[in-house]
Amino acid sequence: HHDEYIQRYLRTGEKRVMGLRRELQARRANGSEFWIELGLTEVTTDDGEDRLFTGFLRDLTNLKRKQRLTAGIIDASFDSVFAINEKGIINMVNNAAVKQFGWPENKFLGSNISMIVGGGHAKNHDKYIQRYLKTGEKRVMGVRRELSARRADGSEFPIELGLAEVKVSDGEEREFVGFVRDISLQKKQEKELIEKQRTTEGLVEASLDAMFAIDEQCRIQIVNNAAVKQFGWSREEFLGRNICMIMGPDHSGKHDGYMKRYLRTGEARILGTQRELEAKRKDGSKFPISLGVSEVAHSGESRMFAAYIHDLSERQRIVEMEKAELLLLNMLPQDIALRLQADSGHIADHFPSVAILFADIVGFTKLSATMKPTELVGMLNEVFSTFDALVEKYDLNKVKTIGDCYMVTSHPDEDTEVE
Repeated sequence: HHDEYIQRYLRTGEKRVMGLRRELQARRANGSEFWIELGLTEVTTDDGEDRLFTGFLRDLTNLKRKQRLTAGIIDASFDSVFAINEKGIINMVNNAAVKQFGWPENKFLGSNISMIVGGGHAKNHDKYIQRYLKTGEKRVMGVRRELSARRADGSEFPIELGLAEVKVSDGEEREFVGFVRDISLQKKQEKELIEKQRTTEGLVEASLDAMFAIDEQCRIQIVNNAAVKQFGWSREEFLGRNICMIMGPDHSGKHDGYMKRYLRTGEARILGTQRELEAKRKDGSKFPISLGVSEVAHSGESRMFAAYIHDLSERQRIVEMEKAELLLLNMLPQDIALRLQADSGHIADHFPSVAILFADIVGFTKLSATMKPTELVGMLNEVFSTFDALVEKYDLNKVKTIGDCYMVTSHPDEDTEVE
């Protein structure tokens, strides 16, 4: 076709190839072909002379090799890559973009980049580039933005977009490259992490026991509502302070030492175990607690620990009540003891005829000093067992034994009982 180009130019003056640079393939003497850049211009001659033309050729072999390498790198990218001009028209697109968005390459080329932009950003995208070209203000250029992208089927997904200007020769149209990364999985993981964190926070806040999260220096980082109610300090007063603020005087000075030893030696003397100790409220009052401390696995640089505190006040109250009940049962008949438990006031019953026996071993103190404990217990057991047999035989009311004393009464006649 080369001669035809010149003949047409000579015949019509139409400069289709004249004065322009074209890329085409040239052939060597050995038959091998290679890419060249060809520039063709007419040389001015005198009238009547043959018209002459000059051709300038530049070997593009190295340039084409670099272009193939660049194209290979771009196509090997897992992220979508687009090359666009200053009007937002797509000039190049890689395989990842074709797969990710669902349009074939020929649908991309020549179309505006806004075709892949979702949400409310499509109509504004060209404005961003035009503002940059006019003012040089890099609002979107050179920065990463998160926005919504649109596939060929109309579905949208979150992406991270990076836009950068490509250096071109003077006079050439300015070009830009867009790098698009699908962050659907990242957003899903972030959502799951947030939901997991909310669940964890909900469980911590729902706990009826006080819970603290502390760092290596025993400083409180997290505290739940139960702790605020139980100890009387506000959440703000807790955060950043040493956990020893809630400890009684016997343990407040030792807690940091326990933690330092564990961090230094790994010896878990208190971690993973429950201890009973005394705690202190904001008003200075003290109460018994069960304390459990364990290390928490997390991704932060500082090691974190969780402290779980259960108020033992109610348990202690029940124990004291059981002790008082046992003491009453040891001192008084069961029916009297039960009446005292039901009515804390004074009770006094009058019976006109009741026989009472109070027996005491004379010289018991002096006698006990001369006997071994086992002998003493054996003697008391023999004496009181004999009394017990007589009580059962004659249907008497055993009041109880106290030391070496034994007290028994006859059963009062219910018909003669006076309120």
